[in-house]
Amino acid sequence: MQESNNQNKLILITKHIVMYFNLTFIQPLSIKQKWYLAIAVFVFLFVSPALSQETEKPNIIFIISDDLNDHIEGYAANLNTFTPNLKLLQENGTVFLNAYASAPVCAPSRTSFLTGKDLAYTNVYKNGDGDYKCSDFGDNFTVENGNEIYYSIPQYFKDTLGYYTFNLNKVFHCHKNFIEFDTSEIEPCLKSGAWNKYIYYNDSAVIKPAGLAVNQGVNGYAWAAIPDSLEPYLADFVVTDSAISFIDQYGISPETACNKPFLMMVGYQKPHKDQFIPEKYFLSDYLYDFNVEPFNIPYNYPPNSYPLNGIKLPPQPDTPFADLDALLINTISPLMVKNVDTHFTKWVDDLATIPEINPEYSESQRIEILEWSKRANGVMAYLAAIQFMDAQFGRLYATLQAKPEILNNTIIVFIGDNGYGLSEKRHWGKYALWDTDVRVPLIIADLRNPKAQICNRTVSLLDLFPTLLDLTNSAYPNFPDNSNYFDGNTLIPLLQNPDTVWNRPVISATKKDDSGGEANCFPQYSVRDERFHLITYRKNGTLDGSCDSTSSLLEYELYEIGKAREVDPYEWNNLGYNPDYLPVINYLSQWHPTGPLYLQKTYTLNIIDDIIECYIDYGFETNLSFDLYDQTGANVEPPINYVYRWTNNLNNDTLYGSSIEFSSLTIDETVFSASSDLLIYVEMVDTSNTFIAALDMIHLKINSINIPVVSFDVVKYATNSVTIENFTITGDYNSFYWDFGFGPILYNEVPGPIQLDDISTVAVTCYVNYGNHESCITPFEKIFVDNINEYFSQSEIILFPNPATNVINVVQNSMSAGAKCYIYNTLGNLVYQKTTTAADYPFMQISTQFLPSGVYFLVLKQEDFQETGIFVVAQHN
Repeated sequence: MQESNNQNKLILITKHIVMYFNLTFIQPLSIKQKWYLAIAVFVFLFVSPALSQETEKPNIIFIISDDLNDHIEGYAANLNTFTPNLKLLQENGTVFLNAYASAPVCAPSRTSFLTGKDLAYTNVYKNGDGDYKCSDFGDNFTVENGNEIYYSIPQYFKDTLGYYTFNLNKVFHCHKNFIEFDTSEIEPCLKSGAWNKYIYYNDSAVIKPAGLAVNQGVNGYAWAAIPDSLEPYLADFVVTDSAISFIDQYGISPETACNKPFLMMVGYQKPHKDQFIPEKYFLSDYLYDFNVEPFNIPYNYPPNSYPLNGIKLPPQPDTPFADLDALLINTISPLMVKNVDTHFTKWVDDLATIPEINPEYSESQRIEILEWSKRANGVMAYLAAIQFMDAQFGRLYATLQAKPEILNNTIIVFIGDNGYGLSEKRHWGKYALWDTDVRVPLIIADLRNPKAQICNRTVSLLDLFPTLLDLTNSAYPNFPDNSNYFDGNTLIPLLQNPDTVWNRPVISATKKDDSGGEANCFPQYSVRDERFHLITYRKNGTLDGSCDSTSSLLEYELYEIGKAREVDPYEWNNLGYNPDYLPVINYLSQWHPTGPLYLQKTYTLNIIDDIIECYIDYGFETNLSFDLYDQTGANVEPPINYVYRWTNNLNNDTLYGSSIEFSSLTIDETVFSASSDLLIYVEMVDTSNTFIAALDMIHLKINSINIPVVSFDVVKYATNSVTIENFTITGDYNSFYWDFGFGPILYNEVPGPIQLDDISTVAVTCYVNYGNHESCITPFEKIFVDNINEYFSQSEIILFPNPATNVINVVQNSMSAGAKCYIYNTLGNLVYQKTTTAADYPFMQISTQFLPSGVYFLVLKQEDFQETGIFVVAQHN
């Protein structure tokens, strides 16, 4: 195709050369004509070879999956996810782990990334209610709204860059209305509007009746496992067939696309509800019949069992939904939650009889299991929809792989248009601003230069339009006054090096979906940087639901998710009303539409410290400085037109400079001793004090009396399985994990029943990470013995008094210093241990005041010799 274009250019050049040569035979050349001839010869000799080597424009396949959250392989959000075809794509491209939609709803999100403009410009915050104009996309951009200038990805690539554009199903919202498509009978190559070709399919009429016939969903959320034979009648299957047919025809002749490179945008409907999905895509744990005996609980039960005996549900706090209950006190955010989850409870209430499940369970246990089993089925229906969508992409990708001449000159972009909640905070669906709703998958694979890489930088779907232009070496559109049009930033630096320093907090926005009521007047905002997530709600301002900006109040949610999602990845701990984090709220609020840094990239500050102590005690002093990176990611010296301001959360002192001497002695000792956390901030403030260009914070653990202490029991659960009971952890800690001496390490949860090959003797260790350094780890070990009576031999030992009250005396004559003394309870848990010394022989005294009343076993062991005895602890004096 490109060779043909170059040949046309050469023919044009040759015609000019021949024309001027002909002139020489008719009449002498003027000086001007000689110059033209020289230029023409130069072009022929030097420019035309360059034209023949001009890089061919790449084809682009842009895939949008509707309502897809991060439950695909590579994002580690769900252990039950299988997306092998998208995994293949990831092996050839860049996976963005922190990509965000501009809105948690279809129409606002798609309007935004397809035009490259944020919602403050598009003014589209909802799917309907007059907020989004379906009949003509251009009606959303008017002089009255102040946004009459707009470009869209397909329109710009078609009309300005010379691409053949092909729409398959839902790309723009209201796709059934043929958005931006010239519906006249004119041939595709001459079409006006954004598309040369437009195809729309809906599920066949046979799908809905088949799904409703076996519908397992609850009110407002339908799903079903339908016969596999119906798969070819699903819209995503048919659309994939059309995409494959187009690629096949293009491989035969580029005339299929008017001899142009193509931009094919494919809108997959799934996993958007209703989730009527072929049965083969459902996990084997899916529960088809709630009355079958024996009842097979479809989710991992008891919680935290290992190995998994059902699907692992989306994580919940120790008390399910406690994070939502906490928000009811401080914010209006629960109003953003759809009430679907109440129908999972109502479903059980409406059952004629409650399945027995297990004769040992109480009725409340059975009801709870039924509710969560229905939720588990809903999650598995969503996962089945994802796996079905992945299979369709796999068919398309396999077609490309069979045509390397197309594959090797194609860029594939894969995204979800918004996220989706699956029971977190009782939330099923979208419209909220939590990470579940605004974080989306983003994969960019430039198959001209395939490489697998992962990027943790925070990016926006707004960045796609300029990125595609840079990938195709194309010019940007501008406003009529030649000012910058785009609200996003090109991702080329991150595609070249995913570790490039990049600081541009991204914004998402929404309005409450229904009309009237609280939270419906003003946009609600999410601002996300690499470490924190700020959600800001503005109340209506009046009790009757009318809108009054002068009396409206702001409410906040702030989560420290962590740069590697290591702190609070599920957003359970709202810091929005913790005054220690007010500097973070002030900083991130600058990216609201009225803020001074709205849509801007900024500097990056990283505090440097050499603190290795696990805890900082009073009297501590240290030097603090920082590394500074500019908007391009280059390490720079601190500019002199900024002030570098250091503060902390325990006093009002302020220090200035690019480096400081910090002393805890400046803090009141009483305040210091009563605290467990010292937060030190540094802010880069412009000299007029109008905005904060950068901020960083270190979080120091103070007062070594806060060292954590763990207590737990290891109890036999069933044959070859043990479980943890009576787990407590006190003090201040960062995380904890468990080691059973086998296989995986279990993090930040109390293990349920753990199945082992052999439980005759099990050493269980809980490791607690605390303090200011990764090396600050304390192990807490318990040894479990399955049959304590068989474990101890019948050797002689004298224990008195027996029963004991406050002490037990141990008399034996055959052992020496260095023996190990262990005391076990009747469950086989080690409750005391020590290494004996010479002073312990032949008479040793052990306090029993720390032991509850009961029976205990004592063993003295040295090399291959041991003595044992049994004693009773009576009530203490």
